[in-house]
Amino acid sequence: MSTTVKKDEILELLTSTMAQELNMEKSAFKLDADIAGYGIDSLASEIIIARIEDTYGIEIPTTVLWDYPNLNELSSFIASYITENAN
Repeated sequence: MSTTVKKDEILELLTSTMAQELNMEKSAFKLDADIAGYGIDSLASEIIIARIEDTYGIEIPTTVLWDYPNLNELSSFIASYITENAN
């Protein structure tokens, strides 16, 4: 896998997964809006994190959705994490 993952690619994965799990349109998600405001429960959180981990072959803390409270910060963290932890 390439160690360079574009933030836009991660944002697409996040919004697609969140839209599917929360039964919302992708366009409803705003980059700087508080993720908790979308009503993500613990099951949806686990599914979103698992999708990220499976797609990029990484393990991230289960608290990332709460540690990085909006899509902009979360996608930046994931992109950096992938680059820093590439084999």
